[in-house]
Formats: sequence, C-alpha cells, structure tokens
Amino acid sequence: MTMHKRIDENPFTGCRCTEVRHESGLIVRVCELPDFHTVSMKLCVRFGGLDLHYRTDGTEFHVLPGTAHFLEHQLFENKDINALSAFSKLGAEANACTDGISTVYEAHTAENPCEVLALLLKTVQEPAFTDKTVSKERGIIMSELRQAMDHPFFKAKLQMRQIRCPGHPECEDVLGNMKSLSEISRDMLMQAYSHWYTPNNMLLSCAGNITLEEVLETVDRVLERIPPRQTEALFPPVKLIPPQRSAVLRERHISAPLTAIEYACDLTGKPPEERYYSWMYSTLACDLIFGDMTEFEEEMLHSDMYSSAKQIYSSSTNFCTTVFLAVSVQDSEQYMNAVFCELENAKRKGLDAELFRIIMRSAYANACSKQGTPNNMAGLMYASWLDGFQPFDTVRLYHACRLSDIEKALPSLFPQEQCMRFDLLPDSSGEEEGEDGNV
Repeated sequence: MTMHKRIDENPFTGCRCTEVRHESGLIVRVCELPDFHTVSMKLCVRFGGLDLHYRTDGTEFHVLPGTAHFLEHQLFENKDINALSAFSKLGAEANACTDGISTVYEAHTAENPCEVLALLLKTVQEPAFTDKTVSKERGIIMSELRQAMDHPFFKAKLQMRQIRCPGHPECEDVLGNMKSLSEISRDMLMQAYSHWYTPNNMLLSCAGNITLEEVLETVDRVLERIPPRQTEALFPPVKLIPPQRSAVLRERHISAPLTAIEYACDLTGKPPEERYYSWMYSTLACDLIFGDMTEFEEEMLHSDMYSSAKQIYSSSTNFCTTVFLAVSVQDSEQYMNAVFCELENAKRKGLDAELFRIIMRSAYANACSKQGTPNNMAGLMYASWLDGFQPFDTVRLYHACRLSDIEKALPSLFPQEQCMRFDLLPDSSGEEEGEDGNV
C-alpha cells in the first residue's frame, strides 16, 4: 500500500504530522486532531499560472496564460452534477484556488469525512470537458478578469511586473488576459490535465477528526492508478532589468491617484530555505520600517500626505522577492523620497529593537496559530511541501530569527537599483484607451 512513512513533530507544541508516500506516487500528510469536530482536506497539484512552458517525459509543451486557473474552474463542472452541489449534499463546503505555482482543491466538513474525501478525489480525477462547459467557464473567467482589472492595486502590480521582467511568465496574471482566455481550447485543457494531474505531482493534506488509516483506506479505494509522468516547468532566464525610475498610467475610471513603490530582490537559483528567509525578512522589515506602529507611519499621517489607506506586503517566488507599497498620496515624488530616506536611516542606524520584539511575538504566534485549527493545519502541510519544507520547519525558522539577521539583509532586500515607482492617475482628457491601457 505505501512506500515510506515520516513523522514531523513540532518541538514546541508536540503537534504531529505523518507523511506517507502512497504507492501511486501521491504524498499524503495527515494531522490527527481528535478533539475537533471538523476535518479539512486539501488536494494540491503542483501546476500554477507560471507554468506556461514545460517538459513532459522529454517532450516540450506550451499553454496559454490562464490555463491552470481555467482548468480549476472546469474540474468543478461534471457532466452529471455540479461538484459544489454534491459537496453540499454531504454537508461539506468546497472551494479551489490557483496561484503562480499550484492549484488547490479543498473541502471542509463536520460529517461524512471519508465520503467527502472520496468526492474530492473523484472531482479532480474525473474531468468531463465539453465545448459547452468550456465556453460557459470562459465567460465567467473573463468577467472575473474585468472585475480584477477595475481594482487599482491589481492594475498597478501587473503593470510593474510587465515593466520589470518583460516576456517572462511573471508578467502574466494567474487569470490570464482577454486574448489568451479567448484562445484556450478544450484540447489545451485536456493536454495540461494529462501532463500535470498525476498522483506523483500531487499532495493530499488532511487535518482534524480523521485518522491516517481512514485517509489511506479512502485513497486506496478511490484513487485511480495513473502511470507517473515526469513533468517539469521550464522558465526563461530571469534577469531583473533595472527599471525606469517611474512610470505613469492614466485611466478615466480611476477616481483618485495611486502611487506604488516596488523593490525586487533576485532569487534565481537560490535554495528553498534562502528564498523563505528572504520573504520572512522582507515581511518583518516592512512592519519594522513602514508598519502601523512605526514613527514613519505616524509622521506620514500627521503630514496629511495620505489620501487613503495603504497596502504594504512582501511576496516571493522561485525568481524574486518583491516588496510592494501602495497608497494614495498628494505628492508621489515626496512620498518616494520619504521612503528612500527612511530606508537609508534603517540601514545606517539599525531597526527598533523593542518594536522587533513586539512584532516577532505576533509573527511567531501567527505561525503557531496555523497549527491551531484543522483548516490552518491542512494549509500549512501543503504550503510547506510547495516551499520544500516539512510542516513545522517554518516555526523553527521564526524561532531562530534575530534582529541582526534582518538588518544584515536590508541592502539585498531593498536594492536601490531595483526600485521603481508607478503612478496610476485619473485621466480627465476624455480620450479612450485600449483594453490594457498604455504606460
């Protein structure tokens, strides 16, 4: 039935996760939490929006932007019944999501957990694509994309990616674009499905009131024996070009100006732990330098520079870590200079030690809280697999983090040569723009 078993235990809480590699190639991670009434299960496929060019069993293939997300929509459409309705009849809630590197199908239930798990597995391994269902989902996804493109933060981040690394999959949103969505065909979806949706490219995580034996029995009973395929994504070399200092996009439907500032740190070829540290340090650095409890934030609020709430976050892929600051301000040049000045002060004088202790307590508690419920634990088990870790490695990394580590990393996390500003401004000229606008 199985090939090997591995147990990972949190040294601070005693919480345990058991990993089994099923004979089909599927990796199964289970965290038994018998004191809970619910069960969360997530089936993760290592196929996401960035995987546009790939090699399967020695042959290269190409799909259009948005294919992974389109496939996610299609698998909930069965020829006999809508999958969401079937989950509801069992007393379960189901959903799915796609990001740059994965697609995750999930279900949550307080009853019939083995039946719900069986339905989740069947939903993913029994595609029923027809020209009719593909056409229906095409319209739904195009509507989703139009709504996203109306959001200023979405538009700013997408435009900045296209300026920073043109021609790379990083430039495309997971949803795709109007042209690619109109051209994605049933045959392309079936091709991608047959190459990526094999058990050896998936992980099943289950947490809550369910046992490892129950999960494995359900997998043995339901999972089809599909021959493994060797599929790997192929990416063009990434060279983050020094971007122009600033770019401007004017659109008629924008009611207030938005200024976005982005820093990028090249991670090409870096091991998983170094990529995770880069993301963790940049996230903590943002809170320590620009967060709600900083002197910088207090000065900005007192200066009346902000016109709306800000967004600050860090994201990381296999290629780079980016720090994104976006806010509606009266004077974008003044705001950018204030950001530069605050960063230089942090690099020269160091970070606030007391604020670090406060933020680290919160960050460590947040990392530990991901083990506190079945849903969070199931998410941690698949996310750590994608990152190349065991489930509790991230807690260990947070526990080992020191202020001096972040201070030492500041120059690489905020390289001046990889900083750009993007201004999204209202256009009162009355001239119409194209579908995607012009920078």
